[in-house]
Amino acid sequence: EGKQIVLGDDKGRIWIWDFEEETTVKELRPAAEEEQAVFEMKLSPDGRSLVCSVRNQLLFYDLETWELTRTLDFKHSSRLFTFLPDGKHLLCEGDWPEGVPLHSDWVRTPKRPLCVWNLKGELKAVF
Repeated sequence: EGKQIVLGDDKGRIWIWDFEEETTVKELRPAAEEEQAVFEMKLSPDGRSLVCSVRNQLLFYDLETWELTRTLDFKHSSRLFTFLPDGKHLLCEGDWPEGVPLHSDWVRTPKRPLCVWNLKGELKAVF
């Protein structure tokens, strides 16, 4: 309804703030052994999920219940991501996936690939 905003901080906390009521609606705190910054947050194209980049994970929260519904794990941090126009896939900067051959004639700059994942967490393409 345009009354709430979502904020993340360098300690991994995520707040849903109602700016008309000037109050916190919900605070989300992903379980972590150590505090890690929230790097990026995006709403899913269907408007049903909030996706947050924290540590080496993408966290999916249901916008109605604020429950964690899905997690995509990476070996190393995956800070940058975006939804592809179809709304069913994510483009993530991240790890070179296990089992995907790295050919010596491929030049990758930067050394971290761009991976296309579907929303079930299945790798679909690597660039």
